[in-house]
Amino acid sequence: MENIHVYLFCCFRNLSVLPESTLFRLDQEEKNCDIDTPLGNLSKLMENTFVSKKLRDLIIDFREPQFISYLSSVLPHDAKDTVACILKGMLKSPCLL
Repeated sequence: MENIHVYLFCCFRNLSVLPESTLFRLDQEEKNCDIDTPLGNLSKLMENTFVSKKLRDLIIDFREPQFISYLSSVLPHDAKDTVACILKGMLKSPCLL
């Protein structure tokens, strides 16, 4: 048996609605990076911020993402040409995978 580490996390969500048998875990075989990355992601989800709440809504609560119909409706007028140039460049670039 390998060493087992127990970590304590603070959570700003009401987990009492879940069954008492619910188990949260991070599995080594489900990632190809060191433990800092999933723990960092987990801590980001657990932060008490507006951005983290939006992430939890999408990832944990499976809320469908909402997209802006027209990017120009949220961009400053002087940024429109710059963004258009960037997007054109992205469309011309080959996908490197």
